[in-house]
Amino acid sequence: MSHNRSLALPAILSLVSALAAGCSDRQIDPRADQALKDMSRTLAAAQVFRYNASAVIERPVETGQLAQFTRRAAVCVARPDRMHSHLTGEGVDRELWFAGAGQAFAAPGKESLVFLDHLKNQYAALPAPNTLEAMFDYLADTYGLTLPVADLLFGNTYESLIANVRTGEYLGLHEIDGRPCHHLLFTQDNIDWQIWIDAGKTPLPCRLVIVRKTRPGCPQATVTLDGWDLAAQAADSEFQFTPQPPQARVDVDKVLPRAHAKGE
Repeated sequence: MSHNRSLALPAILSLVSALAAGCSDRQIDPRADQALKDMSRTLAAAQVFRYNASAVIERPVETGQLAQFTRRAAVCVARPDRMHSHLTGEGVDRELWFAGAGQAFAAPGKESLVFLDHLKNQYAALPAPNTLEAMFDYLADTYGLTLPVADLLFGNTYESLIANVRTGEYLGLHEIDGRPCHHLLFTQDNIDWQIWIDAGKTPLPCRLVIVRKTRPGCPQATVTLDGWDLAAQAADSEFQFTPQPPQARVDVDKVLPRAHAKGE
């Protein structure tokens, strides 16, 4: 799981795997490795897909204590370079449009990435790299913004998830919402993460838990995934934003006030 993109959301991540990766000290149970590969192949085969994500995220407040915040996202992805998401939750109602090979912002400037804050009626549009993976790295490196389960959105899901893994365990078949799932636990230098993968005919991720080990209090994020549609239809207009009055354009810091907080 990428250090920059994941939540370790941002992400979102066996002797056989150790040899394949050229990492002699990596130990991953072959059953965990195979389940992760099966899931990755399923996701990689989908060019346009939709899913829903429900997240409970821990973040420090002014007192230094960890507080939990809930989020719900509806996401549409068209590989390799388009995405639309609508995030809602406690004090949040925000949309993202990305069209790396086209224009997400239908106005002079032709920026490829747009954030809209519905609560403030404000939006920010900015240029970004041309692919989903490069766009998420750009947000993490430039603005300190990491997004949940980002690693699941790329064609090279397995390589992205396994890149920094030190150990991987297969914990058995456990149910998520009545579905038997392969329950896997992975460790990295900076995070621990668990994933539950549907054990049925279509191995899709059902839940992801990420613990940031190097941050005060070891904050945790739990993301439940459902509503998968791997053969979705999406018009080009879904990835393009046209401002409507009274929506006003502002600097990105006004729409994402915590964007420069690398410690978030």
